[in-house]
Amino acid sequence: MEQKNKIKSFLTKRIIFFKTLGLLTVLSLITVLIFGVFINQLVVKNQKKNIDDLNLHQLQRISSDVELVFDLLAQGMTRSMWSDDFIDLMITPNQHNADITFRAIKVLQDQVEENELVRKSYLYLPYSDEVYVYNGTYMDLKYLGDRELIYRYLETREQNRDPEATSEWRVLLYNRRIFLATDFCLPNFVGAMFYEINRAELYDIIQAENEKFDTTIYVYDGENNLLFDYMAAGPQPEDFSRPELFLTAAGSGGEGSYYMYTSELLGWKYLVRVNPSESSVSFAALMSLLLPGLAFYVLVSQLFSLYITKSVYSPINRLIHIATNPKKREERTEKDRDKERRYPDEVDFLELAFQDSLDKNEQHRELMENISDDILEQLLRNILSGKNWSLQSIAQTLEGIGRKDFTQGYYIVLAAEFSYEEKKELTMVEQELYQRSLLRLLSQKECAEFSMAVLPMGLNRVAAVLCFDRENSVFQIREAVRRLSEEICEGVAPLPYRLKIGKGKVYGDLPSIQFSYHEAVGDIQYLQYMADASEEEKMPSAVFENRYYEERARHGYSLAESGRLAEAGDEFNAILDEIMGREEEWQRYLQNLIDDMVEKLISCRVTQEEMKQAGISGSPEENQHLSENGEPCSFMQAFYQKSLPLIWESSRKSHNRYVEEAKEYIASHYADGKLTLNEISEAVGISPSYLSGVFAEGMGIGLNAYLNDYRIRQAKRFLDETNLNISEIGYKCGFNSAQSFTRVFKKNTGMTPKQFREFPRSG
Repeated sequence: MEQKNKIKSFLTKRIIFFKTLGLLTVLSLITVLIFGVFINQLVVKNQKKNIDDLNLHQLQRISSDVELVFDLLAQGMTRSMWSDDFIDLMITPNQHNADITFRAIKVLQDQVEENELVRKSYLYLPYSDEVYVYNGTYMDLKYLGDRELIYRYLETREQNRDPEATSEWRVLLYNRRIFLATDFCLPNFVGAMFYEINRAELYDIIQAENEKFDTTIYVYDGENNLLFDYMAAGPQPEDFSRPELFLTAAGSGGEGSYYMYTSELLGWKYLVRVNPSESSVSFAALMSLLLPGLAFYVLVSQLFSLYITKSVYSPINRLIHIATNPKKREERTEKDRDKERRYPDEVDFLELAFQDSLDKNEQHRELMENISDDILEQLLRNILSGKNWSLQSIAQTLEGIGRKDFTQGYYIVLAAEFSYEEKKELTMVEQELYQRSLLRLLSQKECAEFSMAVLPMGLNRVAAVLCFDRENSVFQIREAVRRLSEEICEGVAPLPYRLKIGKGKVYGDLPSIQFSYHEAVGDIQYLQYMADASEEEKMPSAVFENRYYEERARHGYSLAESGRLAEAGDEFNAILDEIMGREEEWQRYLQNLIDDMVEKLISCRVTQEEMKQAGISGSPEENQHLSENGEPCSFMQAFYQKSLPLIWESSRKSHNRYVEEAKEYIASHYADGKLTLNEISEAVGISPSYLSGVFAEGMGIGLNAYLNDYRIRQAKRFLDETNLNISEIGYKCGFNSAQSFTRVFKKNTGMTPKQFREFPRSG
């Protein structure tokens, strides 16, 4: 009897395990028995069509890779032709400057020596009918051996050409040779560059991308001529008149001998033989047995589903009731308690564990609620004091304390500083009491417009960090901050102290609130300075109007920094029209705009010498010139026409500096396999997204692509100049595995590292 009870207790404790295991095992057997036949029939029926689609897709991918190779080469050609030397040659023909000629031919030579796909390169100048040749000379077109190629290109150049495009490329076939031609228009046709493509290297690229086929890929031009020489014979030109021999995307599923895909861009045809062994034989006789079996499976599966739902999900419902009603466990009957004492199963243990977990989570939640404000205050204090925090660590901290409302938005800082009656010395207790009253007053001002965190910054100062939703404009934020400042001043009016409130600028990320805080403190110092000034030195307030125009001007600055000078000029003209429409004080507002622009130039690191060269001095004499000038609008327009290009040029210099710093950091840390965009941007000192855009704009290539290219170049040097084994070279160049090194190296060079080391190369 005791042995029987032990067995019963063992089975009871694991009853859900055995029930679920047994039911799913039976269900799996039935599923395999019924659907195995059905799926096999379905696969056999559709296998050939799927194989046809996959093979045609593979040919399409190879065609796209070839077109991509030509497109990348054409982009490089276009960049070369945009250089000053090439433009001088094209627009000023017959002026054979020795230096320019040498540099242009050197570029043509480098293109042939550095790119294994290029055998020859020419630059044709239509104005002088001359050709610059990669081997170090220039000549009249009539003396060039390949002149018929250029004549043929000139005859067909205007066919299907976009008249608005500066440059377009096309592929030419000449004497069983492949040429890539790129024209250049400014806007008239001023030059063209020609590459003779190494056919063997091009075919190696086609075969390198061929991971599926075990046979030869045949490539024909638009006139059905074979582009590459093969040992195995392919279809003959006359075979293309028999469409039944070819399976295409428009007619796949037939019984042809070749798969064929035709490139829409080049007109080339890519073919591969059909492999009859890929087809399978179907079992049509089993179809009559499927319908009864399927009906039986549906019926049985429904019964099993009901039973499994009742057996498996019933305990889950118990846990849900516990989670939603913690008193559920106390409300159980004595019968349930007696059953647990005799034969507790795993659901009972799970319920106990779940209840314990809920209790711990509740304690953790209460603890986090108690300390979240302290953690947020410490985080913000560290940021305001200038400590560096990454956006990722800030987001993780805010999420951990449940303050996701601070993770993104527009941020601005208010600083409030106490002022007391003169000659009144306060005790430490009084100062702390006054500070607590202000903190309490501020904490009661939080509303739906913004989230706010208030923290003391010493005994005499309090800072309030406000986070607004990104749907708010800067004007709306400034207005809300103004109302909040007025409410605070009204709230402290009955108290025995006064406040000076300063506010900073609006920023788009939390780490930048340190700048807003410093600006708010500076605003307080300015208020104190102006309070001590004499009445003659105090200017009329009109603070709101001044700042309104300053915000408008900042928008114009941002347009100028992005190179949109015409739009920036329109923005400032609109500001001028609005100011000149005022009946009074328009001179003062214009003067403020001049001062703000000079400040902007100084903050952009524009030197005094550069400003003088542009005709900008920012001196009182120039300011006086504004008041004496009979046409202030013309004067201001000329002033902005001089200033905006300086802002754009300064922005470009900053971009170039960021790109060079990123390249230097990559050169020093490329061996680190964990090197990321975030790490590089942190070293440069700008955000990852901004660095990515600046780098792509300056280099014409993405940062990650440049990093891979740099690592491949270093790997080539190691392979050429050292005897290190290939795996060690991959590790030294920052690849995370030997397989990754081989794959990326082959993708970039067309051969494996071992083949590259063994490949004979001159020089």
